[in-house]
Amino acid sequence: MSSPALSHVEQAAITFPSLAENYNELGSLFQKKLYKQLTDKIWDFLSDDENNIDGNFITLWFNFVVHLERKINQLSLGKIAVRVCEFYSPDDHESSRALLDTLLTKPGLLGPAANLFISVSLGSLLLSTPNPTPHFPSVKAILATAHKTLTTTLASHEHSSNDTSCHSAFFKAQMQYYKLIGPADAFYKNCLMFLSYTNCASQANGGSLKDSERVVIARDISLAAISGEGIFNFGEVVETPVLQSLLSTPDAWLLNLMECFSKGDVNGYNKVMAASKSQFDSQPALKNKATFIHEKITLLALVDMVFTRESTERCISFEEIAARCQVDINQVEWVVMRGISLGLVKGSMDQVAGNFEVKWVLPRVLNKEQISVLSEKLGEWETKVGDMKGRVLDATVELLH
Repeated sequence: MSSPALSHVEQAAITFPSLAENYNELGSLFQKKLYKQLTDKIWDFLSDDENNIDGNFITLWFNFVVHLERKINQLSLGKIAVRVCEFYSPDDHESSRALLDTLLTKPGLLGPAANLFISVSLGSLLLSTPNPTPHFPSVKAILATAHKTLTTTLASHEHSSNDTSCHSAFFKAQMQYYKLIGPADAFYKNCLMFLSYTNCASQANGGSLKDSERVVIARDISLAAISGEGIFNFGEVVETPVLQSLLSTPDAWLLNLMECFSKGDVNGYNKVMAASKSQFDSQPALKNKATFIHEKITLLALVDMVFTRESTERCISFEEIAARCQVDINQVEWVVMRGISLGLVKGSMDQVAGNFEVKWVLPRVLNKEQISVLSEKLGEWETKVGDMKGRVLDATVELLH
């Protein structure tokens, strides 16, 4: 007599003839008790949206996968559960929540990694409901517990792994949380962490994100970077491949604006703003901080100006600063003092002589163009050191004679 699990896949092979080969393979692996291969096959089957017919993914969970919960890797079980939840009706959050809650009543079965993955995925689910506000306290508690698990239990050698799915799921939930409650800086930080732990290529190219998800993330992180009060280093985010998904979309102007901030390019900023004023004003996160954003591009122009100058040219006149930052000469002192107060530059001003002596500038994540410029400077420095070495050797020979 066949088991309920085997009976289900045998009947499903008849019900869905186009998927019969998949169901037959599931049944064969189940009978042979090849649970690792069976887990991989289940995941491959669920990963193809075209295999989802008339809710068969959900019935596969309840009639087949649940019979394997003690036989397969628990983190894989959690991933399969979260994947199945994606195929409930968008309005049916309760069924998805019930599925995950049922698993979370078995922490001894799941283990720390699977428990964390499912709990933060539940947090993400709660934040995606039409009215997420009542769920904020419970999601905050979920994230606090998950953070403790990540930094203690899962950080130990015993639980070390190359699998980044727990980190990815955790930072995704935190990213969603801070997107809703703010501030922009916190969302930006967690979004970058999510991208660092996630294969952000499109699903068509073997990644884990849909094209629509990539565009939303690229737009949101751009808005956060531009409006965030503590964000002055754009090199890292501009070099993130997901940002290129804005190309050929109505939000392509944001990519151009991000590149201007990365370079401290006031002229480029003014051109983008002139061409995209209506799009800029349509974003409350930007419109409400228009004055600050203009201040930010001015400060980044100062930072870039200092960063790109030769180490022997650290005394900058007020006239040079005014021209580069495109401000009135009377505003230069304010620009410099603002940059110093924000920790972007260090140095001293001589108001009488009208110059700024730079001692330090904020380290930056460089793009390929900036790395090329730095490489040229290092080459010039190497040449100068070689010349100086030659002079010293020549002088030494003369002294010895």
